[in-house]
Amino acid sequence: MEEGRMRVAVQKTWSNFHLLAVLYLVIFLVASSTVNAKPGFINLNCGLPNDSTTTDELGYVYTSDDQYIDSGEIKSVASQFISNPTMYQTLRSFPSYGRNCYDLKPLIQGKRYLFRASFMYGNYDGQNILPIFDIYLGVDPWYTVKIDNASHILWTEIIVTANTSVNVCLVRTGGGIPFISVLEVRPLPDEIYNGTSWLITQMRTNTGSMGPSRFTDDAFDRIWTPEYNGYGTPIRNTSVYLTGRPDFPVPAAIFQTAEFSSTPIRFSWPADDQADGFFIFLYFSGLIQYGNSEASNMTVDISGKLICTFSVGYMKSMTLYDDQPLRYDAYSVSISATNGSTRPSINGFEVYKAYKATGYATYSQDTDALVAIKDSYHLQKNWVGDPCLPQGYFWDGLNCSFSNPAAPRVISLLIYSRADRLFAYRDLSNSGLEGPITDYFAQLTAIQSLNLSGNNLKGPIPDSLGKIKSLTSLDLTHNHLSGPVPSSLVERQKNGQLVLRTDNLDTPKPNHMLLIILLVVASAVILALVIALYTYLRRRNADEPLVFKGDHTFTSTELAEATDNFQRVIGGGGSGYVYHGLLRGSEVAVKKLNNLTNQLAKQFAAEITSLMRVHHKNLVSFIGYCSDKNNMIIIYEYMAKGTLQKLLSGLEYLHTGCSPPIIHRDIKTSNILLNENFEAKLADFGLSKAENHDGFNSMVTAVAGTPGYIDPEYSITCTATVKSDVYSFGVVLLEIISGQRPILFSAGKPLHIAQWAKSLLYTGDLLGIVDGRIEGRYSIKSIRRVADVAVRCTSDRGEDRPTMTFIVQELKEALQMDLSDSVDEGYTFASGSRTEQSEITDLSFIDAPTAPPAR
Repeated sequence: MEEGRMRVAVQKTWSNFHLLAVLYLVIFLVASSTVNAKPGFINLNCGLPNDSTTTDELGYVYTSDDQYIDSGEIKSVASQFISNPTMYQTLRSFPSYGRNCYDLKPLIQGKRYLFRASFMYGNYDGQNILPIFDIYLGVDPWYTVKIDNASHILWTEIIVTANTSVNVCLVRTGGGIPFISVLEVRPLPDEIYNGTSWLITQMRTNTGSMGPSRFTDDAFDRIWTPEYNGYGTPIRNTSVYLTGRPDFPVPAAIFQTAEFSSTPIRFSWPADDQADGFFIFLYFSGLIQYGNSEASNMTVDISGKLICTFSVGYMKSMTLYDDQPLRYDAYSVSISATNGSTRPSINGFEVYKAYKATGYATYSQDTDALVAIKDSYHLQKNWVGDPCLPQGYFWDGLNCSFSNPAAPRVISLLIYSRADRLFAYRDLSNSGLEGPITDYFAQLTAIQSLNLSGNNLKGPIPDSLGKIKSLTSLDLTHNHLSGPVPSSLVERQKNGQLVLRTDNLDTPKPNHMLLIILLVVASAVILALVIALYTYLRRRNADEPLVFKGDHTFTSTELAEATDNFQRVIGGGGSGYVYHGLLRGSEVAVKKLNNLTNQLAKQFAAEITSLMRVHHKNLVSFIGYCSDKNNMIIIYEYMAKGTLQKLLSGLEYLHTGCSPPIIHRDIKTSNILLNENFEAKLADFGLSKAENHDGFNSMVTAVAGTPGYIDPEYSITCTATVKSDVYSFGVVLLEIISGQRPILFSAGKPLHIAQWAKSLLYTGDLLGIVDGRIEGRYSIKSIRRVADVAVRCTSDRGEDRPTMTFIVQELKEALQMDLSDSVDEGYTFASGSRTEQSEITDLSFIDAPTAPPAR
């Protein structure tokens, strides 16, 4: 800013003080009588019951926020905080969803408004934990709310040019549950705070005052922080009634108090790298007459630069401002006297951070269509604000594409419930979609996946759905639709462009060999564990003794001969080794256990008992055992291709999932074996345990399993659940996708594969996870689906992990998504490793020791 650029606004006072007093009284009475009916004001006491009102200290009437928001919970502050202003005795808390938005309408498009949000924690939740969270205006950040005391009232303001409606959103950032106490909207005239920038209030101060912070003659109900003796000697002159120019109206009280100093008056604030600069407004009035001179001569320096030299006449007011934001590395204001006969003074000041909104918004046709869908079906969903922005806070059930970040598109719509990002199918016939399928769905012209299953939809399937060229997956099952499937959808299905599910039409069967292998792996685990549970319960109910039966017994001498005296090692771990042998003309795998402890003997007995009673094509076949003298040996069928673990360095596998009512406790790639035809079979039930027989809830036991695969929640609580196996399967799935081991080294420190994968997924680097050595092509959409499931399986908390039913469903959908992609669309060639693009450096593997050892 150049010297002299600061604008000056001057106004004289009234000369007749008797007339002034009468006029002041009239103005006050008129203002008081109309304060409740300010046009355009929105006054919300958040958490107030519907149809209730409260009144603040100025007489403004505040109503419930219920009509402006569809989510949140009404709360009251703790009893010791009830003495605070009535406005802050209730609040709205948002324990569900990452983003919750108010829809403030109707507002006048193109008009400037001041929005103010206020917060008082008041230990409403009894936790006495001060939360930290963000508040957004639309899709852009407004302020980070940091509550520093349970009884303090924190407020923040922003001035913007509005559209017809504005969304104020509370966003969870991991520092506690967001809440809000008061939300206010104040219209502003176009000439005040002119500019296109957003203005976030940094400071607004009434110097020399110990009085209130709000005034009835402030047409915009601004909050002025009183400051007494902070910048000099306070002085007050209530005879002065000045309100500034019409384009900068200021309450009279601001010009009636000031602070004078014998030294320069200074104040400062930190710079902000995110800001486009700061707007500064300085207010002065002549409260003192200096002998023969009626003027107070002063200069203003900002950040060391002379901005303006000016005089303030006695009983006159002055406003200094600039219509462009100031930009400095650091901000400080210094006000000095130009001669020794006067002293510098200031009555008040305002500082605003200038911020340009991104202007980003979801493609308007998509937004309009979703709003129409919500209204058509009266959906009780948290669909307020922008559907796709900010990234990471999509509307419930949506997925978006950001190929154009300024106008993202909706590419997936799933009409089923979700609790805190964990999908769970349920029938929405009583609370979801009822009636015909609206044509508004067809206006989502970029949508790829549309799932309307499990509703109460009736009538025909509209032909308009077949005209969505981007649509590759459509699920209409479990509804009450009638009539034929439109030819446009049938034709797209026949051409391989669409995976269609209806109650009237079968969908194509998957035929991709590698995907089928993965499905077999999952099926093997599911069937094996269910059969093992059945066997366990039969033995328990029959109270059978734990004995070995059958004639498949061998001597240790015979087995030593079959294995060349146990020389041909093909696998094993700390508990023993697995040897290749030739027994009675057939190839076998012989597992010989070492370190014969009581615990190992129990595991040996458990495994023999299970293997002798069950037979299935996806279970490693049991041939026999040896238990003579100090030898414990089990003989299996020979699996020529070894373990899945050894085969991960070049195959493309997708998807897995299992959660039966028996806990395996040692699911890992080395316990999934492959024969010469790549048929997968599950091995090793030595650690398996049935859950609580009465309720199938959980069991408390010593932590068992293999590091890297062990559920972290199980490690802490010693309580294994079916979700413990889900965690292990998530690790296996990440191994299959990436070709990495469960424990990696990054910069010399161990890193779990789940943490590594999540960091890449959250930054959008999907290909960084996929093993670069995989040859051929794979479906990006399908592998993204699988990676997402794997990450959910490895959530730290068991309650956040999906169920077996969900995992299997996602597996099927991933397979069908793969089928729906053509050679030229939706596939990518994997060429070279992408690990160098992640945050992993000096990547190496660590072979985790087993506990108990792998067998």
